[in-house]
Amino acid sequence: MINRAQGTIEQPFGKRLAKKSIAQGTIEYLMIIAVVVVISLVVVGLVITQVGNSSDVSGTSSEIKQKVGVSGLSLGSSVAGVDGNGLLVIKNIDVGNLTLTKIVVDGINYNYSAQIVAGDQKSFKLKSISSCVGKNKNYSVKVEYVSASGLTKTADFGNIPLDCTSVATPVGVAVEQKIDCTGGTITYLGGYTIHTFLVSGTLTCPSSLTAEVLVVAGGGGGSSRFGGGGGAGGLIYYDSYSINGSVINVIIGTGGTGNTNGGGLYDGTNGGNSTFGSLVAIGGGAGRSTSGNGFNGGSGGGIQEGGRTPGQGTGGQGNNGGTTVGVLYVGSGGGGAGSTGGSTGAKSSPTRYTGDGGSGLSYSISGTSVTYACGGGGGAYQGLGVGGEGGAGGSGSVSGGKGGGTTAGSAGTANTGTGGGGGSQSNGGYNGGSGIVIVRYLTN
Repeated sequence: MINRAQGTIEQPFGKRLAKKSIAQGTIEYLMIIAVVVVISLVVVGLVITQVGNSSDVSGTSSEIKQKVGVSGLSLGSSVAGVDGNGLLVIKNIDVGNLTLTKIVVDGINYNYSAQIVAGDQKSFKLKSISSCVGKNKNYSVKVEYVSASGLTKTADFGNIPLDCTSVATPVGVAVEQKIDCTGGTITYLGGYTIHTFLVSGTLTCPSSLTAEVLVVAGGGGGSSRFGGGGGAGGLIYYDSYSINGSVINVIIGTGGTGNTNGGGLYDGTNGGNSTFGSLVAIGGGAGRSTSGNGFNGGSGGGIQEGGRTPGQGTGGQGNNGGTTVGVLYVGSGGGGAGSTGGSTGAKSSPTRYTGDGGSGLSYSISGTSVTYACGGGGGAYQGLGVGGEGGAGGSGSVSGGKGGGTTAGSAGTANTGTGGGGGSQSNGGYNGGSGIVIVRYLTN
């Protein structure tokens, strides 16, 4: 009976054990599934966070070293200066070499041609970016490059903070931007690239740069019959001018026409304006022989006889024409970039009463020293002697047109913006010289 009783006890107990094992296995299975789900959610969250970081980079420059815009590139510790210059450190984290071709910072293009081997990094110079003041400042950065497989890719880092510094000093050798400007006549001299425009055209620069710029307008034409000399074309010069990568229109002003009718009182015409983008040099004022005040311009034109106001020059570009004092039948000199036109009646020699042209200014932007924007000399009645001399510059390499008198006068020199000489009693006035634009920057 005991065995039967035990038998009756063991049978239901075994069933209970079997049921308990099944329940326990089910719970363990559900726990494993829950763990897998949690791990999956964590991974998805990390992926979303990484994707968000690629388009929304924040923090200091030391924190963005490993943040990647697209596969292949990362940024190292980069800085921007209060002087508008910066350094961008770019690392190649791809398996193959790549060639960086362009960096775009706040919409400004900087062209390069630099290879970065796998695992290496380079510093790239940035010029004319907005000034960085304070601890750091956000800049929008995109980088274009050609991968080892020949594909062109763009790494868009979005807005990233660059540390501000007083001077952006590179660690090691920094890569200069590649500048391939086109337009005008291009020469290479003394480490500089020089673009000379003798006729109108365009300057096209794919990258931003700082350049030396000279803009000279056309000189004014001289008037006939012992009239005033033409004023010099306006002159604009910058030793450091920012050019944002773009197409810049260049217009070369023509020289004013000297009136060829020597038998009567006829005025010359003003020279044409020269422009370089937003820079506008004003054409030189014409010489005057008819009644009335002189013609205004970059530099003012000369006049004939007294009681009149000579042509007025444009501030920062030139000077006034000369006045007339005490002697009839002679003209005053046109103004130059360096000085006011000469007045009549000075009688620098026993037979000269005319005014000389105003002096010009000399620059070596072309590689040699050249004088630009001299005024034209006044004309004279033959019986009173020779006409006024054209205005001379510092080196005397170029002068304004000589005024006519007992000897013939002369026109202004082409592509120097010099004024034409005034005419004599029987000879007409002389043409002014055309203008010029020159751009010079360091060759990379």
